[in-house]
Amino acid sequence: MRTLLYRLFSFTRTRGFDAAGGGRRWEGQRTVDELNTAILAGATTAARRAGWYSRNNPWVAAAVDSLVGNVVGAGIKPQSTHRDRAVRERLQVLWLRWTDHADPSGLADFYGLQAMAVRAMVEGGESFARLRVVPDAMFVPLHIDLLDRDQVPLDLHRDIGGGARVRAGIEFNGAGQRTAYWVMRDRPGDPLTSLRLEPLRLPATDCLHLFKPLAAGQLRGITWLAPVLLRILVTLLEANSGNGPTLSDTKALFHVDHGNKAASGAVISDATLSAARLALRTQKGIDGRIIRVTPKNLLVPPALETVAEKWLATIAPATAADVNPFSGAMSLVVEPRLSSATRWYVTADPGEINGLEFAYLSGNEGPQVESRSGWDVDGVEIRVILDFGAGFIDHRGWFQNVGA
Repeated sequence: MRTLLYRLFSFTRTRGFDAAGGGRRWEGQRTVDELNTAILAGATTAARRAGWYSRNNPWVAAAVDSLVGNVVGAGIKPQSTHRDRAVRERLQVLWLRWTDHADPSGLADFYGLQAMAVRAMVEGGESFARLRVVPDAMFVPLHIDLLDRDQVPLDLHRDIGGGARVRAGIEFNGAGQRTAYWVMRDRPGDPLTSLRLEPLRLPATDCLHLFKPLAAGQLRGITWLAPVLLRILVTLLEANSGNGPTLSDTKALFHVDHGNKAASGAVISDATLSAARLALRTQKGIDGRIIRVTPKNLLVPPALETVAEKWLATIAPATAADVNPFSGAMSLVVEPRLSSATRWYVTADPGEINGLEFAYLSGNEGPQVESRSGWDVDGVEIRVILDFGAGFIDHRGWFQNVGA
């Protein structure tokens, strides 16, 4: 009866959003997992990669510097609002004395600690600090110890009774309130670390956790260096139905005339890898002569990761017939943004030949930050302009097989 009534009065549920539809156009499209699941699975790896780029790529470093500079500037400075002027002046004197000694290591003053904390949040997604009372301090008995994100173990989970539990290194009571942080004494990987591996329990009132919440119930932070640049490069690679952008010779990047596309799609095997390697090794320059192109990377989507690992694995064969000719010959690169689950690539050493390049507008390398005093709002308006582009400048360093 209920079903009949629903049909009679048009209570049937239909999808009102194209993004919730089905069909071939949505095949292979990814969806967002529960945020904490994604953080627990990949936040540490993403943070370490972001840290590497922020220290080794000058443009990423410039972007991080700009973000930190605009968030912190010369330092966020509080002002006392006490009604007694003498008290305000005394508090200001104490404050200025303390700021120079806030960092027990002496590396920075209070404003420098702010910049370091924000930088850690941008790069790693979050930063932690411990407020530590020091009775024998010279001025104000308070020190601020900045903690590495890895000192709060992301994989620490336990039930501690009474409805309380530890999730990702953070202790919650039965009401879901943060009550403590479990902190390692030293940074993981420190060669001079102590042998005491059990984390300390620090009350939440003594800790600061700085991160950008993106969803309700979020446990830990995510690096701000979102993969927008990689997405641009992947979009370029997959243009023209997967054949890549059109080059100056009016042909797509991957074209039979370029000798960098398999005649027919096939799975990864010794035969197809040999064909890809041969195609790169026999590429010719503009003068028609063979040039040096060394295959270096095997680029695959996640669906082909296991298969690719098998063909690149190092084994100890018992007979000559069991030798893996590609053992250690190439590095595996897995790119989750690739839309095809079967298409794979072999790329050359970029130190030998140019292929895919990323560049900024000349004279405007890195983010350009502009600001002005707000007119409609009581504050400062800030905008960041980033002019950049990517393109393939040569087809000879890339080979594609559409797979099967």
